[in-house]
Amino acid sequence: MRIYYFSGATIPSQAAKSVHVMKMCQAWSKLGHDVTLFGKGDTTGDIKHRKESAFKTYGVDNSFTLSLTKNIKIPLLSGLIRLFETHKALKKMPAPDLAYARDPIALALFAPKQSVTAFELHQMPYLWPHKRAIKSLSTRDRFKGIICISENLRKDFLAEYPDFSPERVFVAHDGADLITTKPKEKPLLNSKGRFNAGYAGSLHEGKGADFILEIATITPDIDFHIFGGTQNQIKALKAQSTQNVYFYGHVDHSDLAGYMQNFNVALAPYQKIAKIRTGQDISRWVSPMKLFEYMAAKKAVLCSDLPVIREILTHKKTAILLPPDDPNAWQQALHTLKNNKGEKETLAENALNALKDKYTWNKRAENILKTID
Repeated sequence: MRIYYFSGATIPSQAAKSVHVMKMCQAWSKLGHDVTLFGKGDTTGDIKHRKESAFKTYGVDNSFTLSLTKNIKIPLLSGLIRLFETHKALKKMPAPDLAYARDPIALALFAPKQSVTAFELHQMPYLWPHKRAIKSLSTRDRFKGIICISENLRKDFLAEYPDFSPERVFVAHDGADLITTKPKEKPLLNSKGRFNAGYAGSLHEGKGADFILEIATITPDIDFHIFGGTQNQIKALKAQSTQNVYFYGHVDHSDLAGYMQNFNVALAPYQKIAKIRTGQDISRWVSPMKLFEYMAAKKAVLCSDLPVIREILTHKKTAILLPPDDPNAWQQALHTLKNNKGEKETLAENALNALKDKYTWNKRAENILKTID
């Protein structure tokens, strides 16, 4: 099958979206499909260099075609350039069997009428052009449906778009690759053999980095390691942090698994309000990739107890679920796992098995194709 994926993502970049689309395209290519991913390059270097660095950055096989457009720092103009260059590239390409997207505007503009179409939703559409594009797509004869990353998102979408048939709105949580070879280990800054709690992800409001600082303040016998964020975000957090907190900044996705091997436990302290760069609160709908990557790394996970998280994790079976606003509860859970190696290893083993059963990228890619068949 020939698959075109219109992502709208900047590749490579620090955004989780770019990891997601690269991993999905690799998974579909592993299933034997001819895949082309459309996206934006970054603002430096030439297109050829961006393509080469993208596969390396994400630890992804060069097994699919990457079609990148020029990217500049003026968002509206960059978007128009992307649509123009994508249109130009498509004129030289055969029609796909499946046109898939996280970018509904490109999908509505460029998906041929004879192609099966489907759209992936990670948050409620809030811009008028996106809403208009989704409604336009829904009227197509070969439109197969919308893939939501959580059941909560599916419910909210159907409530706002009652004209959509529930049979055409599906759920597919995010995922992670199994670690089939031992990653190259990279030592953490702390080398004293202390108990290490790690976090990897963005430092945007609501993702919990500031909450980790609260936990660290009352837990001086444990070291906390935070991966991700911009220099300005890290600078602001460092000003509030204690000596047992270490910041590493952005690390290429291909290197993260090696760092995670040094975690004794992994932290996912999502707050009740979690905002992305646009300022939209996505806490009700998230299916965080980092959770699945912690599971793949075979780590015991401490995670905020939010309704959407319970779609993925089970308390005291695949993770310890804790109040997102009670640092004392997190301190107690950390000490429990520090002092009980057996419980920590059981949680990690159960989490890895859950990933194998349900949440690998390959299973996700295969299930989506079966769903929209």
